[in-house]
Amino acid sequence: MLLSYIKSVGCCATFFTIIFLLLMESCTVGTGVWLAYWSSANVTTDQQRDIYIGIYGGIALGQGLFTFLLSICITLGSMVASRRLHHRLLVNIMHSPMTFFDTTPLGRIVNRFSKDLYIVDDTIPRCITDFLWCILDVIGNIVAISYATPLFLAVIPVLGLFYLYIQVSGATTGGLELNKIWVFSVESRHFELARVAKSVRDKRKPISCSR
Repeated sequence: MLLSYIKSVGCCATFFTIIFLLLMESCTVGTGVWLAYWSSANVTTDQQRDIYIGIYGGIALGQGLFTFLLSICITLGSMVASRRLHHRLLVNIMHSPMTFFDTTPLGRIVNRFSKDLYIVDDTIPRCITDFLWCILDVIGNIVAISYATPLFLAVIPVLGLFYLYIQVSGATTGGLELNKIWVFSVESRHFELARVAKSVRDKRKPISCSR
């Protein structure tokens, strides 16, 4: 489903989204690195101070610009993906034989055009953006802290092992039961969508043959 959504967004929008996201995070890291370099420098004149302030302001301006461009790319990409997926869904429904509408409840068909498209319009772009943003933010913080305190690099493997230990051994019985319930609901939803999509494809075959 994720690959299908990325294909619907388009290669151009996906490429520029990743580029602007990387540039935005680079500017974010750059501000922290530049402040660390500025605090360790010996600034004695107003001219040196103005240079440091100007460079810091330029990095902050670039961060704001790339954030704005990133928001535009995400908005346009999600609109294009929603339009394409809605068109494909509408074409598949309109080319279905009457037996499909006799065996499928009308509420389930309407739900495909309402709730599922709402997820495509709102939830999926936000989840993908937050996921990429979180990964780059973690990497950026590690880079900034490592630049200011190189000794931090020796602590990263220990923290990683400690985090894995908590994830493996910290799961309680109640947590496992909640995970099972959540996984079961997600799988049930997935199988329901797959069954509807399969029925639509199967119903379309006689029409393509008759044509």
